[in-house]
Amino acid sequence: MDRRTPLAISLAVGTVAASALFAVTAPATAQPSGPVDATVAAAKADALIAGRPAVLKASGHDAFKQKQVYQAEGLNYVAYDRTYKGLPVEGGDLVVVTDPGGQPVYTSVAQSTEIGELSITPTLTAAAAATVAKKQLKKVTAVEGTSLVVVAAEGAAAKLA
Repeated sequence: MDRRTPLAISLAVGTVAASALFAVTAPATAQPSGPVDATVAAAKADALIAGRPAVLKASGHDAFKQKQVYQAEGLNYVAYDRTYKGLPVEGGDLVVVTDPGGQPVYTSVAQSTEIGELSITPTLTAAAAATVAKKQLKKVTAVEGTSLVVVAAEGAAAKLA
C-alpha cells in the first residue's frame, strides 16, 4: 500500500495581503513556467531529508541516497533509496515532490513504521540460504549470487533476508 503524506502548507491572510500589496507597488516579475533546474529541486529535497521529518519513518540507522529527479506537469519528483546499517531496504524507498520553485510539497513513503532495532548478522551462511531457496523452487539452473537486504514489507515487522 502506498502511503502518501502531504507536507503542511499554509498561507496566512497577512502573507496574502502583503503579497497583493507587493504586486501593486513593485514591478512585475515572471513566475517560473515549468519546473526549476533539477539540481535546485534535488538540493531542497535533500534539505528536507536531512531534517528527518517523522513522515520518513526513519530510525537512527537509516540513510537515504538520492536517485534521479523526474520532472512532469511542472513538478519535480526526487526519488530516494533507503539503507539500514548500510544494507539496502526493500520497501523503504520514497519520493519527495517539489513545486515549480523547488519547494517540497508532498512525500510518498513506502514504509508506514520505523524498522526499529534489527540485527544485520545473518543466522544462515550464504550456502545454507541458497539450499533453502532451491527447495522452494521447482527448478534451479544456477545461483547467481547472494546479498543481504532488509525487507520492510507493509504491515509486517522488518527482517533480514
